[in-house]
Amino acid sequence: MVWTAAVAGGEAHLQVKPSELGSVRAFNVHFHAVVELRPGRTLDGARLRDLWRLLLARQGAAGNLAVTGVERHWAVYRE
Repeated sequence: MVWTAAVAGGEAHLQVKPSELGSVRAFNVHFHAVVELRPGRTLDGARLRDLWRLLLARQGAAGNLAVTGVERHWAVYRE
């Protein structure tokens, strides 16, 4: 519900990279997404992260999730 209530659409991809030397895991598997929010909606990053960690823990896995607003990092505004 956290995701579907806020996200209207977007684009995503799964990335699998070899882990750095000395890592416990052989691969660093992660997911990138750029999403468009529904009008007037926000994405609660902390709540989404907590739900993701709970789902992973149920499978005996661990991980993290970070939500970052595009306007603060990649967008270029032109007048």
